[in-house]
Formats: sequence, structure tokens, C-alpha cells
Amino acid sequence: MSNKHRYEPSDYMHWVTDNVDTFVKGEQNLVACVYCIEIYETSVFKAYHNCLFCDKCDVDALMVVKHSPLIEMSDEDRMKKLEEWHKKGFTPIPKTAK
Repeated sequence: MSNKHRYEPSDYMHWVTDNVDTFVKGEQNLVACVYCIEIYETSVFKAYHNCLFCDKCDVDALMVVKHSPLIEMSDEDRMKKLEEWHKKGFTPIPKTAK
């Protein structure tokens, strides 16, 4: 069963969860990684538990651009959105004083 329903479409998790079927095998796919904030083309993918992994950082935070909100954005806006999602999802939680 897919876990994608647990996330709002505005949340990047919606686009990086259960997303192997968005990758077109044998074709160049424009992909974006929320973890390493990279956008690149590739015709191969790595996956685990039906989630795409980034070739550059090996984190499962990769989405296919044409199947995400990034498709409607300029290159500059795509990078801003990736930075926003990265900050939201990968900024360490500060330790509280004891």
C-alpha cells in the first residue's frame, strides 16, 4: 500500500514517496534532489522501497521534475523551492538545554 496519501501535495514528501513509477526507464529524466539541492538529467535510477534515490548523495529525496510542482517553475524558482524544502526537511532540530 502506498504511503503517498499521508502527505499534502505542497509538501515535498508527497513527491519523493512511492515515486518509482514517475521515472521513465530508458529516457532522460530531469530529476531534483531535496537533500543535495541538485537538478540533473539521468536515464538510470536507484530505488529502495519504491522510492527514488539520488545518484549524487544516495538519499531518497529525489523527484522527477515533470511529475512535481517544479515543472511549472523557472530554473531559479526551482532552486529556491528545493532550498525551502531542504531547510524544512533536513535542518537539524536544536538540542534543548538540560
